[in-house]
Amino acid sequence: TIPYADLVVDSVETDDTGDSGQPFNVSWRVRNDGTNAIGQTNSTTWTDTVQITTNPDGTGVIATVPFNHVGALAIDGFYDRSVDVVLPNGISGPFYAKVTTGGPFEFVDTDNNTRVSDAFDVTFTPAPDLTVTDITAPTLPVTSGDAIDLSWTVENDGDGPAKGSWTDRVRLVQVGGSQVINLGTFTYTTDPDGLVVNETYSRQERFTLPKNVSGIFRVEVLTNANNA
Repeated sequence: TIPYADLVVDSVETDDTGDSGQPFNVSWRVRNDGTNAIGQTNSTTWTDTVQITTNPDGTGVIATVPFNHVGALAIDGFYDRSVDVVLPNGISGPFYAKVTTGGPFEFVDTDNNTRVSDAFDVTFTPAPDLTVTDITAPTLPVTSGDAIDLSWTVENDGDGPAKGSWTDRVRLVQVGGSQVINLGTFTYTTDPDGLVVNETYSRQERFTLPKNVSGIFRVEVLTNANNA
Protein backbone atom coordinates (compact mmCIF):
# COMPACT_ATOMS: atom_id res chain seq x y z
CA THR A 1 0.00 0.00 0.00
CA ILE A 2 1.37 3.41 -0.90
CA PRO A 3 1.83 5.89 1.96
CA TYR A 4 -1.47 7.50 2.74
CA ALA A 5 -2.58 10.78 4.32
CA ASP A 6 -5.40 11.48 6.74
CA LEU A 7 -7.00 14.82 6.00
CA VAL A 8 -9.00 16.28 8.87
CA VAL A 9 -11.11 19.43 8.92
CA ASP A 10 -9.83 20.72 12.24
CA SER A 11 -12.12 23.72 12.63
CA VAL A 12 -14.77 25.79 10.89
CA GLU A 13 -15.41 29.39 11.91
CA THR A 14 -17.94 31.88 10.51
CA ASP A 15 -19.23 35.37 11.04
CA ASP A 16 -21.73 35.55 13.90
CA THR A 17 -24.47 36.95 11.67
CA GLY A 18 -25.14 37.39 7.97
CA ASP A 19 -27.62 38.88 5.52
CA SER A 20 -29.37 36.94 2.78
CA GLY A 21 -27.93 37.55 -0.66
CA GLN A 22 -24.76 39.09 0.78
CA PRO A 23 -21.15 37.86 1.22
CA PHE A 24 -20.53 35.85 4.39
CA ASN A 25 -17.12 34.81 5.73
CA VAL A 26 -16.25 31.17 6.36
CA SER A 27 -12.81 30.09 7.61
CA TRP A 28 -11.44 26.59 8.16
CA ARG A 29 -8.27 24.59 8.84
CA VAL A 30 -7.34 21.31 7.14
CA ARG A 31 -4.61 19.13 8.70
CA ASN A 32 -2.83 15.94 7.65
CA ASP A 33 -3.33 14.10 10.95
CA GLY A 34 -0.04 12.54 12.08
CA THR A 35 -1.87 10.09 14.32
CA ASN A 36 -3.02 8.01 11.36
CA ALA A 37 -1.16 9.36 8.34
CA ILE A 38 2.00 7.61 7.20
CA GLY A 39 2.88 10.00 4.41
CA GLN A 40 2.17 13.31 2.78
CA THR A 41 -0.71 13.68 0.37
CA ASN A 42 -0.12 11.78 -2.86
CA SER A 43 -1.64 14.63 -4.89
CA THR A 44 -0.97 18.34 -4.86
CA THR A 45 -4.45 19.57 -5.74
CA TRP A 46 -7.89 18.80 -4.34
CA THR A 47 -11.16 20.53 -3.52
CA ASP A 48 -12.56 21.88 -0.27
CA THR A 49 -16.33 22.31 -0.45
CA VAL A 50 -18.30 24.81 1.62
CA GLN A 51 -22.01 24.17 2.04
CA ILE A 52 -24.67 26.21 3.82
CA THR A 53 -27.09 23.92 5.64
CA THR A 54 -30.28 24.22 7.64
CA ASN A 55 -29.42 21.50 10.17
CA PRO A 56 -26.53 21.11 12.65
CA ASP A 57 -25.73 17.62 11.34
CA GLY A 58 -24.92 19.08 7.91
CA THR A 59 -28.12 18.01 6.19
CA GLY A 60 -30.52 20.36 4.45
CA VAL A 61 -27.95 21.82 2.03
CA ILE A 62 -29.12 25.05 0.37
CA ALA A 63 -25.85 26.24 -1.20
CA THR A 64 -22.61 24.58 -2.33
CA VAL A 65 -19.39 26.38 -3.28
CA PRO A 66 -16.13 24.53 -4.15
CA PHE A 67 -12.65 25.95 -3.55
CA ASN A 68 -9.48 24.48 -5.03
CA HIS A 69 -6.43 23.79 -2.87
CA VAL A 70 -2.97 23.66 -4.42
CA GLY A 71 0.05 22.16 -2.65
CA ALA A 72 0.98 18.85 -1.00
CA LEU A 73 0.46 18.47 2.74
CA ALA A 74 3.08 16.71 4.85
CA ILE A 75 2.33 14.76 8.02
CA ASP A 76 1.13 17.21 10.71
CA GLY A 77 1.05 19.94 8.10
CA PHE A 78 -2.00 22.17 7.81
CA TYR A 79 -3.41 25.09 5.90
CA ASP A 80 -5.97 27.79 6.75
CA ARG A 81 -8.49 29.17 4.29
CA SER A 82 -10.84 32.12 4.60
CA VAL A 83 -13.42 32.89 1.90
CA ASP A 84 -16.55 34.93 1.35
CA VAL A 85 -19.57 32.90 0.34
CA VAL A 86 -22.67 34.68 -0.98
CA LEU A 87 -25.65 33.51 1.05
CA PRO A 88 -28.79 32.54 -0.88
CA ASN A 89 -31.45 35.17 -1.35
CA GLY A 90 -34.68 35.06 0.61
CA ILE A 91 -33.47 33.13 3.66
CA SER A 92 -33.57 33.95 7.37
CA GLY A 93 -33.01 32.15 10.66
CA PRO A 94 -30.24 29.88 11.99
CA PHE A 95 -27.93 28.16 9.51
CA TYR A 96 -24.64 26.23 9.52
CA ALA A 97 -21.51 26.05 7.38
CA LYS A 98 -20.25 22.56 6.49
CA VAL A 99 -16.72 22.16 5.10
CA THR A 100 -15.65 18.94 3.39
CA THR A 101 -12.15 18.16 2.14
CA GLY A 102 -10.73 15.20 0.27
CA GLY A 103 -9.15 13.89 -2.90
CA PRO A 104 -5.74 12.50 -1.88
CA PHE A 105 -5.44 8.79 -1.01
CA GLU A 106 -6.40 8.26 2.66
CA PHE A 107 -6.85 4.46 2.74
CA VAL A 108 -9.71 3.95 5.26
CA ASP A 109 -9.33 7.29 7.07
CA THR A 110 -12.07 9.18 5.24
CA ASP A 111 -14.57 9.52 8.08
CA ASN A 112 -13.19 12.81 9.42
CA ASN A 113 -13.13 14.91 6.26
CA THR A 114 -16.16 17.00 7.25
CA ARG A 115 -16.93 19.45 10.03
CA VAL A 116 -19.96 21.67 10.65
CA SER A 117 -19.76 25.12 12.24
CA ASP A 118 -21.75 26.46 15.12
CA ALA A 119 -25.04 28.09 14.21
CA PHE A 120 -25.14 31.61 12.80
CA ASP A 121 -28.14 33.84 12.27
CA VAL A 122 -29.13 35.16 8.85
CA THR A 123 -31.33 38.23 8.52
CA PHE A 124 -33.63 38.53 5.52
CA THR A 125 -32.45 41.31 3.22
CA PRO A 126 -35.39 43.42 1.96
CA ALA A 127 -35.74 42.74 -1.74
CA PRO A 128 -35.82 45.29 -4.57
CA ASP A 129 -38.57 45.27 -7.20
CA LEU A 130 -37.37 46.63 -10.53
CA THR A 131 -40.33 47.97 -12.49
CA VAL A 132 -40.52 49.56 -15.94
CA THR A 133 -42.64 52.63 -15.27
CA ASP A 134 -42.53 54.51 -18.57
CA ILE A 135 -41.77 53.93 -22.25
CA THR A 136 -41.63 56.68 -24.86
CA ALA A 137 -41.99 55.57 -28.49
CA PRO A 138 -42.99 57.27 -31.76
CA THR A 139 -46.68 58.10 -31.95
CA LEU A 140 -46.77 58.74 -35.70
CA PRO A 141 -46.23 56.13 -38.42
CA VAL A 142 -42.59 55.35 -39.22
CA THR A 143 -40.97 53.73 -42.25
CA SER A 144 -39.16 50.41 -42.23
CA GLY A 145 -35.42 50.92 -42.34
CA ASP A 146 -35.64 54.28 -40.56
CA ALA A 147 -34.00 55.10 -37.22
CA ILE A 148 -36.29 55.72 -34.24
CA ASP A 149 -35.64 56.97 -30.71
CA LEU A 150 -36.94 54.97 -27.76
CA SER A 151 -36.63 55.78 -24.09
CA TRP A 152 -37.68 54.02 -20.91
CA THR A 153 -37.60 54.47 -17.15
CA VAL A 154 -37.02 51.85 -14.46
CA GLU A 155 -37.93 52.34 -10.80
CA ASN A 156 -37.04 50.33 -7.71
CA ASP A 157 -40.51 49.80 -6.25
CA GLY A 158 -39.36 47.29 -3.62
CA ASP A 159 -38.25 47.37 -0.01
CA GLY A 160 -34.46 47.27 -0.44
CA PRO A 161 -31.74 48.52 -2.79
CA ALA A 162 -30.90 46.76 -6.04
CA LYS A 163 -27.13 46.41 -6.24
CA GLY A 164 -24.75 45.34 -8.98
CA SER A 165 -25.56 45.09 -12.68
CA TRP A 166 -28.45 43.83 -14.76
CA THR A 167 -29.71 44.16 -18.31
CA ASP A 168 -32.73 45.78 -19.90
CA ARG A 169 -34.04 44.03 -23.03
CA VAL A 170 -35.88 46.04 -25.68
CA ARG A 171 -37.94 44.53 -28.47
CA LEU A 172 -40.87 45.23 -30.81
CA VAL A 173 -43.88 42.93 -30.55
CA GLN A 174 -46.44 42.83 -33.32
CA VAL A 175 -49.97 43.69 -32.27
CA GLY A 176 -52.36 40.97 -33.38
CA GLY A 177 -49.51 38.94 -34.84
CA SER A 178 -46.58 36.75 -33.85
CA GLN A 179 -43.62 38.75 -35.10
CA VAL A 180 -41.03 39.81 -32.51
CA ILE A 181 -38.08 42.05 -33.35
CA ASN A 182 -35.26 42.09 -30.80
CA LEU A 183 -33.64 45.51 -30.72
CA GLY A 184 -30.95 44.97 -28.07
CA THR A 185 -29.96 44.54 -24.44
CA PHE A 186 -28.40 47.21 -22.28
CA THR A 187 -26.48 46.87 -19.03
CA TYR A 188 -27.18 49.11 -16.07
CA THR A 189 -24.59 49.21 -13.26
CA THR A 190 -25.29 50.83 -9.91
CA ASP A 191 -22.97 52.70 -7.59
CA PRO A 192 -22.01 50.94 -4.32
CA ASP A 193 -25.24 52.06 -2.63
CA GLY A 194 -27.32 50.49 -5.38
CA LEU A 195 -30.59 51.72 -6.85
CA VAL A 196 -32.34 52.65 -3.62
CA VAL A 197 -36.07 52.39 -2.96
CA ASN A 198 -38.16 54.72 -5.18
CA GLU A 199 -35.09 55.76 -7.19
CA THR A 200 -35.30 55.66 -10.99
CA TYR A 201 -33.05 55.67 -14.00
CA SER A 202 -33.89 56.48 -17.62
CA ARG A 203 -32.24 55.52 -20.87
CA GLN A 204 -32.67 56.65 -24.46
CA GLU A 205 -31.38 54.74 -27.46
CA ARG A 206 -31.67 55.04 -31.25
CA PHE A 207 -32.58 51.91 -33.20
CA THR A 208 -32.68 51.20 -36.92
CA LEU A 209 -35.85 49.38 -37.91
CA PRO A 210 -35.57 46.28 -40.11
CA LYS A 211 -36.40 46.71 -43.77
CA ASN A 212 -39.46 45.13 -45.35
CA VAL A 213 -41.44 45.16 -42.10
CA SER A 214 -44.91 46.58 -41.78
CA GLY A 215 -47.78 46.50 -39.32
CA ILE A 216 -48.59 47.74 -35.85
CA PHE A 217 -46.02 47.11 -33.15
CA ARG A 218 -45.64 47.95 -29.49
CA VAL A 219 -42.41 48.44 -27.58
CA GLU A 220 -41.68 45.97 -24.81
CA VAL A 221 -38.96 46.60 -22.23
CA LEU A 222 -37.99 43.85 -19.78
CA THR A 223 -35.72 44.97 -16.94
CA ASN A 224 -33.51 42.48 -15.11
CA ALA A 225 -33.80 40.31 -18.19
CA ASN A 226 -30.78 38.23 -17.10
CA ASN A 227 -32.23 37.60 -13.61
CA ALA A 228 -29.12 39.12 -12.06
